[in-house]
Amino acid sequence: MIKKSILMITPENEEINKFRRLQVNNFIQITMPYLAAYVDESKYNVYLIDEYNQKIPFHLKFDLVVVTVNTANAFHCYEIASVFKKSGSKVAFGGPHTTLVPEEAKEYCDFLIIGEAEDTWPQFLEDFYLGNAKEVYRCLKAPTLKHLPIPRRDLIKKRYFTKGSVFATRGCPYHCSYCNLKQIYEDSFRTRPIKEVIEDIKSIKSKYFVF
Repeated sequence: MIKKSILMITPENEEINKFRRLQVNNFIQITMPYLAAYVDESKYNVYLIDEYNQKIPFHLKFDLVVVTVNTANAFHCYEIASVFKKSGSKVAFGGPHTTLVPEEAKEYCDFLIIGEAEDTWPQFLEDFYLGNAKEVYRCLKAPTLKHLPIPRRDLIKKRYFTKGSVFATRGCPYHCSYCNLKQIYEDSFRTRPIKEVIEDIKSIKSKYFVF
């Protein structure tokens, strides 16, 4: 079985990076290590890059580059995508900005993963491997938070004390008029099974973690 290569990027533009480095509580964003746990390593070689403390390897070519896009980093992400597309890599976007403004985001990538990704992400990976991926994968219902994989913290580099991010809930029970959380997640408040959250915490080698 021929493997494909996948680079998963947690982006951080220069301005945000300067600000965050002044903070003490710089725990990693868990999105990419979590999604990496879904990747079948018999089909993919997977690499994680966190721009907080790593440089993006623009000199290398990957079959697939995946970027989680938030609004503050959106145009930075579009620049990242442009470089990799020029070298022949396919680019997929997910994350809150992609979910909120997919019509904008699709102009800069090959594939969109809109909304929560527990169901769509594994399907996209399988389709991409087989060469028949669709342009848009959209979450149609709130995924269950049961039986989720443990994030691939082993792929996180240079983050011994701050790789312990854990999520135990998703969504919000309130409806504040100024908040767009309901547009990003389904209009529901969900919890992970307590025993599974505890197992997640146990897997962290550092004794520091944050919810």
